[in-house]
Amino acid sequence: MKKFALALTLAVMTALVCQAALAGSSGAVQEAKKPVSTANAVKTDKAAAATPVKSAATTDKAAKKPHTVATVNGEKITSDTIDMIIQQGAARGMVQQANPAIKKAILGKLIDMSLFAQAARKAGIENDADYKKAVEMMKKQEVLFKKQVLSTLYLRKEALDSIKVTPEDIKSYYDNNKEQFKVGEQVKASHILVATEAEAKAIKAKLDKGASFSKLAKEKSTDPSASRGGNLGWFGKGMMDPDFEKAAFALKKVGDVSEPVKTKFGWHIIKLTGRKAASIRPLDKVKEVIKQKLLQDKQKEAYDGILAKLKKAADIKINDTALSGAGDKSAPAAKETAPQTGSAAAKDKEPSKK
Repeated sequence: MKKFALALTLAVMTALVCQAALAGSSGAVQEAKKPVSTANAVKTDKAAAATPVKSAATTDKAAKKPHTVATVNGEKITSDTIDMIIQQGAARGMVQQANPAIKKAILGKLIDMSLFAQAARKAGIENDADYKKAVEMMKKQEVLFKKQVLSTLYLRKEALDSIKVTPEDIKSYYDNNKEQFKVGEQVKASHILVATEAEAKAIKAKLDKGASFSKLAKEKSTDPSASRGGNLGWFGKGMMDPDFEKAAFALKKVGDVSEPVKTKFGWHIIKLTGRKAASIRPLDKVKEVIKQKLLQDKQKEAYDGILAKLKKAADIKINDTALSGAGDKSAPAAKETAPQTGSAAAKDKEPSKK
């Protein structure tokens, strides 16, 4: 139990330790601040505890044997504890490299924790009701944690690890779902924004006589794009103010300039600088997106299939009275409903859809 309790405790404290390490260190630690992809999704403390991530501290199997890195009044702090915290930090994208500064900062926090824990024991906190309540809660969390680890490893072994998405799968999905990858017509435009119609008309008159649009935008426009000569870049329909969008898309040829256009922001003179027809994004630009989607679909299908099979063979009983009183200390005495087995039980126990 101690190992699982330690894993949960470390999962909870990882964020605090890693944040302190990053905030209190400099130099080499800056490398650990580099952002990582959000593609890993958000992990809960327990999920991260169940999902070790390779780091410099765990790559070498020969270094797996724990060593005592410090003692606090004779109490050992071992290297595997620091390894575990680094794994938790890596799983959350908080650290990418187990450099010396990170390790020292983590060790410092562990020393602090040991000192507080030792002082608490001397003060008799272990006999405190709150402490005993927390320990009991930890035991319950341990049961859930074990179930989660077992469930994850079982699903991996039975199905998930063998699921593959082939290039043929990706090509087939792309060919049959091209509408999903359609990119609407886009235009590229520059504009000059002023407060009044009179100002806009005066600027348009200068442009009609050959004045530089970019130069006038830098001199006259009140929009932040003025420093770029009014350049707004590429945009599609639905991205701009409706009146502005209508005027911009109405321009026919690159180089055309609109009459003054009124929007809630003021008066605009718009110049068309580019146009792209509606198109379908090429396969090589979307194949990774398709791969991830197909992988998730196959994983869900496998998950649902395995779960349905287990439910069909299971003897599941639900105590509705106890369920209704869950979380309520004054819940009435439990009264068990008639047991159901097999497929009938599985059918009735599916969560209702809202």
